Amino acid sequence: MQIRLGEQLKELRRQYGRTQEDLAKALDITPQAVSRWEKGLCYPDMQLIPAIANYFQVTIDELFGYQNDRDEKVDKMLEEVESFHMKARSDSEWVDDCLTLLRSGLAEFPQNEKLRVALADTLTEAGWRLYQERLYYDEEGYIRHDYAYHQKNGYWREAVEICEGLVTTARDSAIVIKANSLLVLLYKNLGEREKALAAANRMPQLENCRELLLSAASDGKEQAEYIDLLLLQMARVFSRQLVYGLMTNISHYQTDMGD
Repeated sequence: MQIRLGEQLKELRRQYGRTQEDLAKALDITPQAVSRWEKGLCYPDMQLIPAIANYFQVTIDELFGYQNDRDEKVDKMLEEVESFHMKARSDSEWVDDCLTLLRSGLAEFPQNEKLRVALADTLTEAGWRLYQERLYYDEEGYIRHDYAYHQKNGYWREAVEICEGLVTTARDSAIVIKANSLLVLLYKNLGEREKALAAANRMPQLENCRELLLSAASDGKEQAEYIDLLLLQMARVFSRQLVYGLMTNISHYQTDMGD
């Protein structure tokens, strides 16, 4: 792995509009020392590294130019997980391979948000495949989940723990939304109704959804195209909810007519 500290310092100074003299003054060193670093003639003393990272508000990895290397490696792992097409398959043969791959990635990059949410998503899917959802109709004909059975699902329990951490610590808002979306379903299936409702209430209202805002942010032909996409997405959601609505009570599709 190539150390690109000099290049990173120059780029960070450019982004923040700082001179070599500005950085030197903040670190109580000479501008000539900064110049030598940027030319790759030498490196800063180790005790200065945290101060330089803090000055530019970056991690030490980013300061040394390791961020791109790490991101590329993480993206390759996620592409490999995607190649299993787990949500389009009816079998569970992918479970061990996917989980092993993601766990090995997190062993190397334990705080990586992309890997953590991918593991939570995979655990959630694995829980469906290996345990199956257990449902029944109550005395009034309404569909119910067998919470006592679902609570034994270790995959879902682990996914909840990961998502709970992400919604409070993740810096990427898209990952927070994904983790929170998973929590809504996981809490519901585990019988933790109040937590499920709280997680759902943290999500944006329909009027603030991405698809609707994209059409509002556009004009002309582009706006018309976004509206078409919005209506198609709404139609898909409506059709799914219509099916779920029919299933919620057995009387919706049970008749007295014979076969």
